[in-house]
Amino acid sequence: MRLISCHIENFGRLHDYDMTFSEGLNVLCRENGWGKSTLAAFIKAMLYGPSGERKRGIDENERKRYKPWQGGIFGGQLCFEAGGKEYSVTRTFGDSASKDTFELRDSRTNLVSRDYSDRLGEELFKLNSASFCRSIFIGQSECQTASTDDIHAKIGNLADNTDDMNSFEAAESRLTKQINRLNPNRSTGSLYALADEIAALRRKVAEGNGLSSQIAECENEIARTETERRSVVEVKTQAEHKQKLAIRQQQLRMQRGEWDRLKKAVADTQSALASARAKFPGDLPSEDSVRDALHSVVEIKSAQCLMSSYKLSADEENLFQILKARFETNAPSPEEIDAHLSEEQELRRIHEKYERIRLTNDERIRFDSLLADFSEEEISPSELAAAWNERCGKKAALSSKRAALSAVRTSFHDSLAAAKRRSTGLIVSGCALIILGIALFFWFSDLWYLSASVTGGLFLATGILYAVILHMQQPPDQLMQLQNEIELDEEFIDSSESTTEQYLSSHGITFNEQYVTAALQELCGDRRDLDALAQKAEIAENYLRSTNLIFLDKSVRDFLLGCGVIPDDSKLSDQLFELKENVAEYESLAGKKEKYDDAQRNYLSLTQQVSEFLRSVGLNDTADLQEALERIRDDLAEYTRLNRQLSSTKNELAAFESVSDLSALENINSDSDDSLEAIADMIRECSGQTEKLSGSVNSLRQKRSELYQKLEQWERDNCDLHAKTERQAADSLKYERLVKTKELLRRAKESMTARYIEPVSSGFRKYHELIEGLSPDRYRIDADIRVTVNELGQQREIDSLSAGYRDLTGICLRLALADAMYRDEKPMLIMDDPFNNLDDCKVAASKELLQAVSEHYQIIYFTCSSARAAKMASGQWKIKQN
Repeated sequence: MRLISCHIENFGRLHDYDMTFSEGLNVLCRENGWGKSTLAAFIKAMLYGPSGERKRGIDENERKRYKPWQGGIFGGQLCFEAGGKEYSVTRTFGDSASKDTFELRDSRTNLVSRDYSDRLGEELFKLNSASFCRSIFIGQSECQTASTDDIHAKIGNLADNTDDMNSFEAAESRLTKQINRLNPNRSTGSLYALADEIAALRRKVAEGNGLSSQIAECENEIARTETERRSVVEVKTQAEHKQKLAIRQQQLRMQRGEWDRLKKAVADTQSALASARAKFPGDLPSEDSVRDALHSVVEIKSAQCLMSSYKLSADEENLFQILKARFETNAPSPEEIDAHLSEEQELRRIHEKYERIRLTNDERIRFDSLLADFSEEEISPSELAAAWNERCGKKAALSSKRAALSAVRTSFHDSLAAAKRRSTGLIVSGCALIILGIALFFWFSDLWYLSASVTGGLFLATGILYAVILHMQQPPDQLMQLQNEIELDEEFIDSSESTTEQYLSSHGITFNEQYVTAALQELCGDRRDLDALAQKAEIAENYLRSTNLIFLDKSVRDFLLGCGVIPDDSKLSDQLFELKENVAEYESLAGKKEKYDDAQRNYLSLTQQVSEFLRSVGLNDTADLQEALERIRDDLAEYTRLNRQLSSTKNELAAFESVSDLSALENINSDSDDSLEAIADMIRECSGQTEKLSGSVNSLRQKRSELYQKLEQWERDNCDLHAKTERQAADSLKYERLVKTKELLRRAKESMTARYIEPVSSGFRKYHELIEGLSPDRYRIDADIRVTVNELGQQREIDSLSAGYRDLTGICLRLALADAMYRDEKPMLIMDDPFNNLDDCKVAASKELLQAVSEHYQIIYFTCSSARAAKMASGQWKIKQN
């Protein structure tokens, strides 16, 4: 299987990119960031589709990583040869796998082919994507490999026969999970946890054997404490009865004091009310009239503040007069100014957009340079590249046509020589018979001998006729057709080389057949740049012609002139904003002056109203209006409060006398209260003892409840202990069987894989010797195709080696795996600069390795180092670094 060509529509940073692959070694040398790894990922995606579908990280999810930012079709086309037939596969990728498209066509017939499905890579290589990346696809910094079920199956020729090897890893993984889940020696194993649980349950069961005796003792203590508490409660009840009698006498004394207080309060309130009424010699003013007058005073002060706030200063008065003379009769509205500001912004936006879309100075220089290079050309570089590709095809086929011509010509000349020999034999035989017949006739005088002369004449005539026919015979049509085709091909090749040489010479490029394709691709890129720059320049000019630039500019200028402002191209926006500020300043000053006049009129009116109210209540010449009104308000409020207080106190006294036993209050016993305090102390002491005994009873009951709960838990733990002991025995037996099953499965797999360790080891030694120059005797490969190295008498993992040696062993092992897996039709090998960690000596030796491998494999090698590319691609097809 080999790759023929590819076309990338959009994949990562690669866009509209074409590449042709040759047999053997193909080296692509480009700078960092060009897209070499992207191209390698594209080839893998065309075979297997994007990997990492369920990964969240963009570095692991190829669908997210390589989705083109500029939009467009995400995918491309790959042409390849497999099984003696050429195919063309086209894939496009959507946001998910369900939106992907796949089409496979036979390149010879261009008909849709059903030879392979969208699982193209798996069907071609008999490997899944992960195994492909561990064998014949060597990604950047991913030289090391590891065995998979697919690799084992492919090496053992089992890929098309059975699923046993393909299911080994899954079966071993499931067994390992079950063993780890049960493992009695791991803290995460269920048997380990179950053993801890059984030990804990046994301790709990042993600790709960004396619970019944503890419950009996607790019951006896509760009964004793209850008896003691009831005796204390009886003593407390007797003391409380005595306390009630003493409290009754105390309450009567307190009611008598309250009765005396209420009668005194009525008398005091009546006296204060008379004094308050004396402050108003005439009728009392209403509270509403006083409140209205105070509100008017507040409004007077507000009017004074407004007058002070809105009064124009001398500078404001002068500015107002100037603006009034300018805008009183013809002031533009803010809407008009805003409309022309929008027009000015549209003008600026047009200029800014034109500056953005027009050619930059560098682009203009580039455009002029390219225009000078391609202005007088009659043929495009793309047409020339197509002709050159046709010339390469014809030249490659020329040797086979010449060989065919030589074979046809040789065959024709051989048949012609044989015919000439037969004609000469007939003529010679005829002449001999004629002479012999005449001689015998004269010698024996017998006419019968003349028959020999007649026969000789027939032979002579036949030979002469055959010679004439041979002389007239023309070369065969096939010979002439091949001669014409070769002549036409040679003329086309000479013409194509001459045209290409002249074209490259006109662009200052020396004709070199090895690098013509690269040079033409570069010129195609320059021509595409020229077309893109020309299109950009035309778009900018068309945009400028499509706008109403002239109309907007005239509208803004005429408006400014109409408002007495001389337009300035660099300050149109500032002039419009200044005009808007002047109009707003004029309207603000005019509004401020109008508000001052309104506040002054309001002040004079309110002052006159308050003065008339004060005169109506007997106050004429009052300096402070607010102080006089507040004094009237306070006196009126005091009178109203005292009047309400007198009414409330009388009602309270009447209510008290209606519910009280006045005769009992007049005959109160004045005994001491000492007995009441002693009774209260006794009650408090009894209450404390009762609470203490109740707390003890509650504690004992709580303890009894807890003991019953512990007894129930002990019974449950005892049952749980028996159940878990039985489950432990069953799980232990299951664990032993799983471990034995895994060991037997492992032995079966090792027995099967041991058969093909030797071919892999042999291939590894062969490729290692090509680079290292020494036999890799210290390396070993086990049945799992893992490489170990013998260091200090012990086999160690290759992770202990340097990065260069790890990459070296990984490359050699991958090549050995490819040899072991593919014995008939060889696949292509994709290498994304795997030698970057090797030293100079091993890089030089890797050239021999690649040349040896390229005799059987097609190799696609990517690198960013021109030095490594020169070493690897000696005599091979190569694209140089820009």
